Amino acid sequence: KQPSKTNSHVVQLPESRHTLLLGGNNQITTNAALTMGNGTGGSETRATLTMGANGSTRAVAQTFASLTLTGNSVIDFANLTGTSSLTFGNISGLSSHSLAIWNWSSAAENATYLYDTQVDGLSTGDLANISFYSGSDTGFLGTGSFSGSEIVPVPEPGVMVAALLLLGGLLFSNRRILSLLLHSRLF
Repeated sequence: KQPSKTNSHVVQLPESRHTLLLGGNNQITTNAALTMGNGTGGSETRATLTMGANGSTRAVAQTFASLTLTGNSVIDFANLTGTSSLTFGNISGLSSHSLAIWNWSSAAENATYLYDTQVDGLSTGDLANISFYSGSDTGFLGTGSFSGSEIVPVPEPGVMVAALLLLGGLLFSNRRILSLLLHSRLF
Protein backbone atom coordinates (compact mmCIF):
# COMPACT_ATOMS: atom_id res chain seq x y z
CA LYS A 1 0.00 0.00 0.00
CA GLN A 2 1.11 3.51 -0.74
CA PRO A 3 0.67 6.44 1.65
CA SER A 4 -2.30 8.56 0.60
CA LYS A 5 -2.14 12.15 -0.51
CA THR A 6 -5.51 13.79 -0.05
CA ASN A 7 -4.22 16.91 -1.77
CA SER A 8 -0.83 18.36 -2.61
CA HIS A 9 -0.37 19.61 0.95
CA VAL A 10 -1.37 16.60 3.08
CA VAL A 11 0.52 13.32 3.47
CA GLN A 12 -1.18 10.56 5.47
CA LEU A 13 0.55 7.48 6.90
CA PRO A 14 -2.40 5.63 8.45
CA GLU A 15 -0.84 2.21 9.05
CA SER A 16 2.42 0.46 9.86
CA ARG A 17 2.58 -0.78 6.28
CA HIS A 18 2.93 2.85 5.29
CA THR A 19 6.40 4.30 5.46
CA LEU A 20 7.31 7.71 4.09
CA LEU A 21 10.88 7.59 2.85
CA LEU A 22 12.84 10.84 2.71
CA GLY A 23 16.37 10.67 1.40
CA GLY A 24 18.54 12.23 -1.25
CA ASN A 25 16.43 14.88 -2.98
CA ASN A 26 13.10 13.43 -1.84
CA GLN A 27 11.80 16.58 -0.20
CA ILE A 28 8.17 17.54 0.40
CA THR A 29 6.83 21.06 0.19
CA THR A 30 7.32 22.89 3.49
CA ASN A 31 3.62 23.73 3.85
CA ALA A 32 2.58 20.05 3.81
CA ALA A 33 0.73 18.63 6.80
CA LEU A 34 1.78 15.14 7.94
CA THR A 35 -0.70 12.75 9.59
CA MET A 36 0.68 9.52 11.08
CA GLY A 37 -1.27 6.73 12.76
CA ASN A 38 -2.02 3.05 13.02
CA GLY A 39 -5.23 2.96 10.97
CA THR A 40 -6.85 -0.48 11.09
CA GLY A 41 -3.64 -2.28 12.02
CA GLY A 42 -4.27 -2.18 15.79
CA SER A 43 -2.38 -0.51 18.60
CA GLU A 44 0.80 -2.56 18.07
CA THR A 45 1.43 -1.19 14.57
CA ARG A 46 3.16 2.12 13.96
CA ALA A 47 3.42 4.38 10.92
CA THR A 48 7.04 5.33 10.20
CA LEU A 49 8.69 8.43 8.74
CA THR A 50 12.18 7.37 7.60
CA MET A 51 14.58 10.25 7.07
CA GLY A 52 17.46 8.25 5.50
CA ALA A 53 15.65 6.32 2.80
CA ASN A 54 16.63 4.23 -0.19
CA GLY A 55 20.22 3.94 1.00
CA SER A 56 20.64 7.71 1.28
CA THR A 57 23.17 8.74 3.89
CA ARG A 58 23.27 12.46 3.27
CA ALA A 59 22.01 14.98 5.77
CA VAL A 60 18.31 15.78 5.50
CA ALA A 61 16.43 18.92 6.46
CA GLN A 62 12.64 18.71 6.16
CA THR A 63 9.91 21.06 7.36
CA PHE A 64 6.21 20.24 7.66
CA ALA A 65 3.42 22.67 8.52
CA SER A 66 2.17 20.23 11.16
CA LEU A 67 2.30 16.68 12.52
CA THR A 68 -0.93 15.02 13.66
CA LEU A 69 -0.75 11.64 15.36
CA THR A 70 -3.79 9.38 15.02
CA GLY A 71 -1.88 6.40 16.41
CA ASN A 72 1.53 5.44 17.80
CA SER A 73 4.21 6.45 15.31
CA VAL A 74 7.97 6.42 14.61
CA ILE A 75 10.40 8.93 13.13
CA ASP A 76 13.61 7.16 12.10
CA PHE A 77 16.89 9.05 11.49
CA ALA A 78 18.77 5.84 10.47
CA ASN A 79 21.80 5.83 8.14
CA LEU A 80 22.27 9.60 7.99
CA THR A 81 25.62 11.34 8.06
CA GLY A 82 26.01 15.00 8.83
CA THR A 83 23.50 17.17 10.63
CA SER A 84 19.82 16.41 9.95
CA SER A 85 16.71 18.21 11.14
CA LEU A 86 12.97 17.79 11.10
CA THR A 87 10.78 20.81 11.86
CA PHE A 88 7.03 20.95 12.47
CA GLY A 89 4.92 24.10 12.72
CA ASN A 90 2.99 22.29 15.45
CA ILE A 91 2.48 18.76 16.76
CA SER A 92 -0.85 17.37 17.94
CA GLY A 93 -2.22 14.03 19.06
CA LEU A 94 0.44 13.30 21.69
CA SER A 95 -2.06 13.29 24.53
CA SER A 96 -3.36 9.89 23.42
CA HIS A 97 -0.55 8.50 21.21
CA SER A 98 3.20 8.03 21.44
CA LEU A 99 5.97 9.15 19.11
CA ALA A 100 9.25 7.20 19.07
CA ILE A 101 12.37 8.87 17.68
CA TRP A 102 14.80 6.18 16.50
CA ASN A 103 18.52 6.52 15.77
CA TRP A 104 18.79 9.86 17.58
CA SER A 105 22.28 11.32 17.84
CA SER A 106 23.65 14.37 19.61
CA ALA A 107 27.20 13.83 18.32
CA ALA A 108 28.39 16.96 16.51
CA GLU A 109 29.27 15.14 13.27
CA ASN A 110 25.94 13.26 13.03
CA ALA A 111 23.55 15.39 15.07
CA THR A 112 19.81 15.02 14.61
CA TYR A 113 17.35 17.75 15.54
CA LEU A 114 13.59 17.76 16.08
CA TYR A 115 11.80 21.11 16.28
CA ASP A 116 8.27 22.27 17.09
CA THR A 117 8.01 25.97 16.34
CA GLN A 118 4.81 26.30 18.40
CA VAL A 119 6.53 25.76 21.75
CA ASP A 120 3.45 26.45 23.87
CA GLY A 121 1.40 23.85 21.94
CA LEU A 122 2.80 20.83 23.82
CA SER A 123 2.26 20.13 27.51
CA THR A 124 4.69 18.31 29.79
CA GLY A 125 2.43 15.26 29.45
CA ASP A 126 2.59 15.47 25.65
CA LEU A 127 6.40 15.68 25.74
CA ALA A 128 6.50 12.61 28.00
CA ASN A 129 4.89 10.67 25.12
CA ILE A 130 7.94 11.34 22.91
CA SER A 131 10.64 8.69 23.47
CA PHE A 132 14.16 8.94 22.08
CA TYR A 133 16.30 5.90 21.20
CA SER A 134 19.90 5.63 19.98
CA GLY A 135 18.95 2.61 17.82
CA SER A 136 15.84 1.21 16.19
CA ASP A 137 13.65 0.83 19.30
CA THR A 138 16.77 0.08 21.39
CA GLY A 139 19.00 2.22 23.61
CA PHE A 140 16.38 4.34 25.38
CA LEU A 141 17.74 7.86 25.89
CA GLY A 142 14.81 9.56 27.61
CA THR A 143 11.57 11.41 26.99
CA GLY A 144 11.04 14.77 25.33
CA SER A 145 11.66 18.22 26.75
CA PHE A 146 12.00 21.65 25.17
CA SER A 147 15.31 23.44 24.73
CA GLY A 148 14.13 26.58 22.96
CA SER A 149 12.01 25.22 20.08
CA GLU A 150 14.07 22.02 19.89
CA ILE A 151 12.66 18.84 21.43
CA VAL A 152 15.49 16.95 23.15
CA PRO A 153 15.73 13.75 25.20
CA VAL A 154 15.92 14.07 28.97
CA PRO A 155 17.05 10.95 30.86
CA GLU A 156 14.56 9.41 33.26
CA PRO A 157 15.29 10.22 36.94
CA GLY A 158 15.99 6.53 37.61
CA VAL A 159 18.84 6.61 35.08
CA MET A 160 20.39 9.60 36.83
CA VAL A 161 20.08 7.93 40.25
CA ALA A 162 21.69 4.74 38.89
CA ALA A 163 24.58 6.75 37.42
CA LEU A 164 25.16 8.57 40.73
CA LEU A 165 25.05 5.29 42.68
CA LEU A 166 27.54 3.74 40.27
CA LEU A 167 29.90 6.72 40.66
CA GLY A 168 29.55 6.57 44.45
CA GLY A 169 30.27 2.83 44.41
CA LEU A 170 33.40 3.35 42.31
CA LEU A 171 34.66 6.08 44.61
CA PHE A 172 33.93 4.00 47.71
CA SER A 173 35.64 0.89 46.34
CA ASN A 174 38.73 2.92 45.45
CA ARG A 175 38.79 5.04 48.62
CA ARG A 176 42.16 3.65 49.71
CA ILE A 177 43.82 4.61 46.43
CA LEU A 178 42.12 8.01 46.50
CA SER A 179 43.33 8.57 50.07
CA LEU A 180 46.91 7.73 49.11
CA LEU A 181 46.75 10.07 46.11
CA LEU A 182 45.33 12.93 48.17
CA HIS A 183 47.91 12.56 50.96
CA SER A 184 50.85 12.26 48.59
CA ARG A 185 49.92 15.49 46.79
CA LEU A 186 49.01 17.50 49.87
CA PHE A 187 52.17 16.83 51.89
